[in-house]
Parts: sequence; structure tokens; C-alpha cells
Amino acid sequence: MASENVKLSAKGLSILNKSEIILCSSLFYFRIPRSLWKDRLKKVKAGGYNCIDVYFPWNFHETEEGVWDFKGEKDVARFLKLAAEEGLYVVARPGPYICSEWDGGALPAYLLTKPGIQLRDDNATFLSCTAKWYSKIIPILSKYQIGKEGSIILMQLDNELDFYNCTHPTEYISALRDIAIEYGMEVPLIVCAGQGDIAGAGGNAENVIPTLNFYPNDCDPNFEEKIHTYYQFLQNNNLPLCVTETNRSHFLLRRLLSSGTKLLGPYLQASGFNFGFTNAVNNWGDPLSFLTSDYDFHGMITPTGKLRKEFFEGILLGDICKTLGRSLANAVVAEHHSFEVESDHEGTKLNVLHLENGGQLIGIPNVLNEEIKVKLKNGETYFPKQHEIRIASTTCPFVLYDVPLATWGMEGTLHYATAELIQATRKDRHLDLLFHLNHNGEICLIFESEVQQASSVVSILPDQRGIVITVEDLSTIDREFDILLCDGQRFTIRLTNNVPLASRINEDQLATDLSVTEESNTLLDLDWSYAEMNAHEIPDGIKTLELVDSPCYLEDAGIYRGYAWYAGDILLESHKLKGLYLQNGSDILSVYVDKKYIGTFTPGGANEFIAVADDFTEKASIKLCVRTEIWGHSNFDDSSVPALKLDAKRGIGNIIAIVDQKQIRENWTYYPNLTDTTVLAENNNRWAVTNWGGWFSAKPISKGIYKKRLYIAKNRVKILGFSKLDSSLRMFIDGKDLGVIHPKNPYINLSTYVKDKDYVDISIYTEKEKSQTLGEIYLLEGIPVTNWILAGDNEKGFHQIEAASKAVALPYELPLTLEPGKTGWLFSEIAKGTEEESYSFRVNGNNSKVTVLVNDRLIGRLWLPSLTARPVFTGGQQNQLFIPASYLDQRQNRISIFIEAVDPEGATTINGFHFEPIVETEFLPVANTIL
Repeated sequence: MASENVKLSAKGLSILNKSEIILCSSLFYFRIPRSLWKDRLKKVKAGGYNCIDVYFPWNFHETEEGVWDFKGEKDVARFLKLAAEEGLYVVARPGPYICSEWDGGALPAYLLTKPGIQLRDDNATFLSCTAKWYSKIIPILSKYQIGKEGSIILMQLDNELDFYNCTHPTEYISALRDIAIEYGMEVPLIVCAGQGDIAGAGGNAENVIPTLNFYPNDCDPNFEEKIHTYYQFLQNNNLPLCVTETNRSHFLLRRLLSSGTKLLGPYLQASGFNFGFTNAVNNWGDPLSFLTSDYDFHGMITPTGKLRKEFFEGILLGDICKTLGRSLANAVVAEHHSFEVESDHEGTKLNVLHLENGGQLIGIPNVLNEEIKVKLKNGETYFPKQHEIRIASTTCPFVLYDVPLATWGMEGTLHYATAELIQATRKDRHLDLLFHLNHNGEICLIFESEVQQASSVVSILPDQRGIVITVEDLSTIDREFDILLCDGQRFTIRLTNNVPLASRINEDQLATDLSVTEESNTLLDLDWSYAEMNAHEIPDGIKTLELVDSPCYLEDAGIYRGYAWYAGDILLESHKLKGLYLQNGSDILSVYVDKKYIGTFTPGGANEFIAVADDFTEKASIKLCVRTEIWGHSNFDDSSVPALKLDAKRGIGNIIAIVDQKQIRENWTYYPNLTDTTVLAENNNRWAVTNWGGWFSAKPISKGIYKKRLYIAKNRVKILGFSKLDSSLRMFIDGKDLGVIHPKNPYINLSTYVKDKDYVDISIYTEKEKSQTLGEIYLLEGIPVTNWILAGDNEKGFHQIEAASKAVALPYELPLTLEPGKTGWLFSEIAKGTEEESYSFRVNGNNSKVTVLVNDRLIGRLWLPSLTARPVFTGGQQNQLFIPASYLDQRQNRISIFIEAVDPEGATTINGFHFEPIVETEFLPVANTIL
């Protein structure tokens, strides 16, 4: 049954019959150690916010099918209880899909092995699995709803479904709604549109409320026009504009607020870390990127808990919202108003809200990279009277106009104020108003009664029924003014150019540059031991699976995260090995042939040909070993390369040993101006024999079809490949449309299309401009790898390898140098200090990838600067991990570092490790009053 505790209407949001602007900061318990949950909650609250939004990652709590964990660092109930105790509302987002640059968007990898499953759709198998997740998480969320034991005010179903090709969004979202209600959710249910497609995000499912996610250029001068379109649509449906995700700058948040937004949700104001094997891959690179362990979009709280400048901007915005209260919370956009702006720069615009209690809030965004000066005009009246308003670049000051003092229980009007009102405190007939201003400002109040007495610098209007305070330089005048009226009312006007709390924050709580130079030495004097691993073979004692004829994907073998090893035999006989064809390999593949390191590759699930310099002709059979690592499943759904599909598996699809390679550019039959291969069956008489890419056309865009028959021996695998391709190709085999050939995945295994004949007919539709080229086309011929073995056991197997290596480690003095392809373990112990010291951990080295464990916890992974092979990394600082004080639960704590020399062109050097102490002191917010 729907709860009456939270109501949404065109006016805004009402919670327990109180209308409020919701300032909502993302804060994720799964990226912050439990010991720091309270600290981060306090900082978000002190930073001006009254709400947090929280994802609940399904695969964080169900690491294997049917194995659930809600204890310790995963104690959702404890986190929600703390949020309520700190006075923060919660927007709960349990998915099933969350995105969040998290492994697989939180969908458990075992789902990929379910026959007939279709993720994030009206699919019986997927919904059955989702119902099990909801049966675990929703009863917890239900308990901590507002009006019960907690403060959850909204619950989101799925996440940005309009980015995904969901075939039945209405049925899918309706099914999630019904399951959520079945398990006890009573607060309003929402869906968020990631690219503005409200119907695509929620299918217009009944009793599900749409919200919007916006990630614009903060300085887009036309952003308000876009917002207005959605505002009007929602108003017409008696709903408020709620922006559940957006950028972190309070400049943008002010633009949104003054455009009618009632819930403002900047994504990731409080950062964190991807501990363990929880990173994702996504499409932020070219074409993909790996997400860093440090997860930081430069919001107001750093991953290690430091405060950035935006923290103080949050305080100001929060104080403005609290001071104007219900009047702002229920304000409406002024479709028609009489205000004008005169500026020294063309294009300056106004955002105007009609406050519920009367008067207006005017937002003046400066999208330029320089200060502007403006005058405001209402009808024929200019204000302020004595000066122009100075507006710094990328700021949006708020000006109040004709706001009744009855808003705070007094008589009279705040006629205008170009300083921002951040606090209003009334006791009996005394109103204390605190204004903030960065530059000049002017405040004008009109009273019902005459002014009896006022501070000497206050200008009293001629009729004695008002005052004006003009500030040109705050440092040269008093900051407090008293006004006494004849009817006994008293006003105190106080001015500050200091953000409340700013002078009371300790220096060690402020964000600083933690970058480490190559010359940095370790801050801790540690004794190290080292054990080398045989990188070219499967480690002893790890769980293995015999596959024989072909490899399988890791998920099909029950391996969902971390490392695994493939091994197989290449039966060369008298052939010369020219290379390896990797089919659908991801995420990280380190390849060894006959114990020789070939390289480390990140093909993104695409097919890739790897040249091998040695011919191995003297051997009839050689060993192949591939160390694989799941960096993370895609948190997004993109067709640029196969691994970016949400349902893409990891590991190896197949490997073919290539023994011959030749170009096949000669003697193709070409049909100009054709776009449909079915026309070829009609004995089209317009054709010519030419070389691949050799047809000349005087037209700006040349279109046509190349055709060729290729013969394939039964005991050989033939692969068609393209190189230097920069134009559009579409492939047909025996008339079957295989789709567009992507330059990032330019290989086709022809052997998979041979059935009862020894040839295939290839037709390739080409479309190119005169400046483009079709590149080269060639044929790879190979033999399958046989006798496959797969080994891996998720985190458990990795810990087994660590323990076995530590048992044989010997003392070692840094620096450590490893030849390309080598792997090994460094071990030491770090002491926990007398203080609650956490550590920012960095590595001084190159050409390697490191995986770090402290005690039995996998802290994270780093890929150091490299000459080649290193993929694009995004998401945060690329050379920082975090060791929380709470993870150091002994006087001496084991640190284990797995090092892989992953650059075939340069040796790895590890010079040392940088431990930056971070003392965790209790954060004690103070009252937001400053003189």
C-alpha cells in the first residue's frame, strides 16, 4: 500500500507533510570502509546536503549464485540506520542494474550462463533471478523507509533504461514495481532517464515516477531551455522536476534550482574506492577504458575523506534552501515576468522563480570565463541603486526580490538583496538575518512601521519605512546593523564574506595534491621478501578444468572475477608458426608460447592477430599458456567492441595458431552502384574484375559490391582480415548479412560458415569518399589449439597462489627489476600506528601491473605507466589505492603485492612504495553561524 509520508506533485516534494528542496549527494557504502561510513555521512550533512542516494550492488551481496552476504562491510541495515541517525534522507537504488562504473553494473556474472536469459527486459528467467535479489534487499529497504525505522524517501527501479535496448520497457518496469511492492516498498517508486527518453526509461509504467539525469557542459548557455522543456512536461503531469544525477559543480546546481528543479542529485559528491575485483570496463576510451580502483569524479569529498572547495559551495546552497524553506520548495518557474538584465556582455540571462509566500528568486548564471557586471530592472525601476552586481565566472548568484518578511513571522518586505540570505533566526519580535556576499552588495527592506533607530551607516528611506545597506568593500565597514521600528519590531542584519564552517575546518581536513614524483621514497622503512612465479604455466594447486578441443568462457566455468589460466597444445608438425588469432578475448590476456612471452593484450572482446617472431620449426608440438584477468564486466551496453556489451563473457572464445598469411587483393568481381546483394542473383550484367579497392569513380561517394569465392580446406581454419580500414564495409557470406565490419574488430572466421562444401562466397558492400581507403584485405590460415585446460577459482584461488608464494619467498632489497613477461610476489609487514592511520598507497615504478592485498583483503589494482600495451584508464587517480585503518586489525599486517611485467618492449622496475598516512579523526560539524 502506498505511503502518505512522501508526496510528489507539481509543487515539489513533501516529506512527513514538510515541503523541502532535496540536495542529494551520492554516497556508496560499498566503496567506503564501514569504519568511515559515519564520517562521510557527517561530512555530507555538514556540506549542506539533506539526502544521499545509494546504489545497492546485487553482485556485491551475491558473489556466487545463492550465496548471500549482508554482514560486516556489507551490512546495509547498519548503513541505513546511520543515515537516519545523521538526519539524512535516502534515495535507494537497488537496481537490479545500477551502472555506477561497477563490475557488470552489479548484475552477477552467473546470469550470463543462464539459457534464454535477456538482461534488463521482460524476460522470465531474468525476472525470476531479480525477484530473488529483491527478496533479500527490499525487506531491508522496507524496514528503513521514512515513517518506519529509517529515512528512505524514494526507491529507484533499474537505472537509465533509455540507454539500453529494452524491447518491453513498460512490462519490465511494471514487473519490477510489482516485486518491490510485494516485498514491502511503500514510498514512491522512480525511474531515471539517462538521455532524456522518459518513455524509454520507464515505459510510462503506472505509478512509477520519471526523473532525469543530466550531464551537460556546465557553461552551456542554452541549458535552461532544455530543462524548461522537461519541467513543463512534468508540470502538466502534476509532477516535480527531479534531477537524480548531474555534475558536481554548485554553479550548475544553482542553474537547475533556479529553473524549477526540486531534487538535485550531483553524482559522486562523496568519492570512494573500488576494492577487490569490482572495477568495470566501459566505453569512455577508444573504444574502451578500464576503471581505476580510485573512484573520484572530483566532487566535494575526496576518496580519502578530504574536503574540496565545492564542500563550502554546498554549505552556502544548503543554507539558502533551508532559510527560504517551504517558500522555495514550492516555488514555480516564472513563465512571464517583468525583470530585465543589463550587462556588459551580451547574452546574459535570468532564471526567475515565484516563491510560494510571495516574491521572486532570481538566478543570474555567468557562463563566461570572465567576470561580468549587471544591473537588474523591474519595469522602469533599476536595482540595486548604488552599484552594479559583479558576477564571477561560472557562478550563479541568487537575488531576492519583494519577499514577504512574513516568511519568517515578521511584518514588512525584503524588497531586494544582492547579497545572499543564508540564515534567518526569529525570537519573538526580533529577526536576525545573515547575508553572504563575495563582492559588493545591497539590501533593501520595507517595513509596515517607521524606523525609530538604526546603525549610523544604514540609509533610511525618506518615508522612514525602509532602509538600504550598501556594501562596496566589506572589509571597510561594520558587519552588523541593528534596526528598531516604532512598533517594537527589531532587525539585525549581519554580513559575511566567509563561508560558514570555513574558518573552523582543520588544515588536515582539506584536500591537497597527493601526487608523488618518481623520486619519492617510501615513507615506511619496510623489509621485503620476494618470490618469482613461473609465469608461463598454470600455478600449482589451483582448481582446473579439462576442456580438450576448445576453450570456454570463464563464466561458463564458474569464474566470475580476477585471474584464470588457459593452457593448450599447438601441433605444428612441419609448419612454421607465424602468429596467433585470438577470438573474442578479454579483458587482459598475457600470452606465452613455448615459455616465451609474446605480450599482454586488451582486445576488448574483439578478434586480434598477434604476430610471433620465432618460428619453432624444430618442434612438432609446443605449449601455449594465457594468463587472463577479468578487470571487470562492462557497466554499460555498447556495440563498439564485443566486451562492451552488457551480456559479454570474459576469457577466450578460441585461439587459432596461424601458419600462413597472404594478401587476397587481386581479381575481385565488382558490381558498381549496388547496395543489395540480392540483386546479384539476378545475373546483373554490370560488373568488372578489379583489385580490392581498385575501382575508380568520379562520384564524391563511391558505392558498390566486391565479390569473391574462397576455398577452405577441411583441416584448416581460414580467417579474413582487414587492415588500415577507414571506410564503411558490410559483409555477406553466402548471402547472409553479417553486419558492418568495425575497424576495431576487423576479422571474420570463415570456417564457421563452411558446412557441406569447401568454399564460401563473400560479398562486401563498400561505401567510401574519395579521400578514404579500403585498406588491405588478407587471409590467415591456421590450425586449432588442442588439449585445453582452464584453471581459476575467483578470489579463493588468488589467495591460494599468494600463500604458496609467500612460503618460498626470500629476503629482497628494492629496487626490483623484472624482464618482460615475468611475474612475482613482494611481501612485507606494515605496522598499525597508535593513531587511527589509514594510508594512501602508491607505487614508484613502470611497465607493470600490480595487485595489492593487505591481510586477507584485496585492496585494488594498478597498471603503471608503460611503453606499450596499457589501455585507457578513467574514473579517478590512476596510481592510488587506499588502505583503511580498519583493515589494519593487527600490530603487524601482511602486505602482498603481485607484480606482472606486462610490457614486451621494456623491463619492469619497482623502485619503492609510497605510504601517505591519513589520520582518521572524528569529524565534528559546528553550527552554521559566523560573524
